[in-house]
Amino acid sequence: MPSERARLAIAMTLLMVLSPVSYAGVSNWSGPSMINSDGTPTVVDGFTVPTNATVMDGWVHVTNSPLPSSSDSGIVWDEDSFGSGNMFGVEMNDDGDLVLKDDGTRSNVSTFDVGEIEVTLNSDYTYSPGWRRVFVKSSSTNLSGCSGSAGDYIQHGLDNNFNQVLDSDELIDTLVFCESFANDDVITSLSIDDSGTGYSAGNLSATGGGGSGFSGTYAVSSGIESITINNGGSGFDTTDQVQIQCQCDGTGAQASVGSVDSSGAITSINIDSAGSGYQSTDVIAVGVANGTGESLTANVYSTGVIHSAIVTDGGSNYTSSPTIVISDTNGADGDISAVLGDYYEYEVDILPESSGANCTHSGFKVLAGLDLNENRNLDSTEISETVFICHESKLWRATTFLDLNGTIYGEEQTLAHGIVPSSSPQGLVSAGTMPGEPVPAGTFGHLVVPAQTVPNNQYISAYYLTFDHWYHLDSTTSGEGMELGLNTGSSPTQIGEIGRT
Repeated sequence: MPSERARLAIAMTLLMVLSPVSYAGVSNWSGPSMINSDGTPTVVDGFTVPTNATVMDGWVHVTNSPLPSSSDSGIVWDEDSFGSGNMFGVEMNDDGDLVLKDDGTRSNVSTFDVGEIEVTLNSDYTYSPGWRRVFVKSSSTNLSGCSGSAGDYIQHGLDNNFNQVLDSDELIDTLVFCESFANDDVITSLSIDDSGTGYSAGNLSATGGGGSGFSGTYAVSSGIESITINNGGSGFDTTDQVQIQCQCDGTGAQASVGSVDSSGAITSINIDSAGSGYQSTDVIAVGVANGTGESLTANVYSTGVIHSAIVTDGGSNYTSSPTIVISDTNGADGDISAVLGDYYEYEVDILPESSGANCTHSGFKVLAGLDLNENRNLDSTEISETVFICHESKLWRATTFLDLNGTIYGEEQTLAHGIVPSSSPQGLVSAGTMPGEPVPAGTFGHLVVPAQTVPNNQYISAYYLTFDHWYHLDSTTSGEGMELGLNTGSSPTQIGEIGRT
């Protein structure tokens, strides 16, 4: 019994075999109580038919199938050739195997009238329009939607080809978040207009401008004042070169060996050029060529020029730039000005949104806001925009017709918007356009069924495909159309297109 999916089966087979003469032979078989294919084809040898015998009856009982119908061949008899026999209730498939003719009982499941049943279309069935919202998030330094300035953008649309990627022909809308100017009443940065001289590091405050609450700090830099000899080493000479290296803003410092003792230990170092831009917090490496074992430390002047200024608290409610006050009054000529406001980038977060008031069929929530504290994260206090991009209703769905809650009269079921079938014409499950709901005017879509293997003429002739098309129009002026197409290429068979106006 080949199977393409795991199922539990209890099989009981009773076959009566009649000989060409006058007596009957019965071949009984009691199979295993459980057959589980684990998703791979399974073959069970149940009985053997004598030569020239006629199979009069055979049946199998199957339960716990995960799907309401099966696309496999069901019961199969293997033999070299069945072509010379007469076939009653059986048929020969494309592989030359004799199989039970599917009269609806082989794939009939009779337990759908109890319990809570939910059926869905297999992913092999595709349709349009797509329902899943797909998106692409990106950024650019030159966005046309931002008049050429920088910004982030989200392109989104419906996944009509079900590849879970936003293709160019699926784009519906673009959300644009442009770099913007903000905090125009806050001191966002400081400009050093004159570095001055003779300053020690200290604090900054502000007066005027109409606002309050500003605070800041400043640092100073200068040249190298001296070099301390922690260990003079050995093997040095006064002609050896002193090397000063620093991964910092300081440059230009030069020194030389002033004197050494009899063992070549350095006893003094001369500062030939103090340089500039060095800070007391910098790591300055000092070494001397040729000898070994020396340990030297560079010492920066305690006062100097204003090197940098940092905003600790930008304050608020400033209507004009205030005057920045430097705490060290011993320095001279230093001048720092305040800058109000700045251009900020947007931070954009995209989160899943469950079904509810914001998105009927679930979707995504887009949170956006300017990164005012420039920590590259969207903080809760920075959120200024919330946009929902939602999945759409699935136009095509599977239904057993039992969940539509209509009034049933024979083969018809009356709903609030019209009449639909009360059951599937074959089997128990059908595919329909928004089962239980009216299709909006102007809707256009199609359902594509998976490619099927069709038996060739050697075994079966007059092979045909049938389907039922049921529709109800709510107005005599409404329109409805249906097309059936066949794609002989690699694409599946197109079975229907429906449009209403």
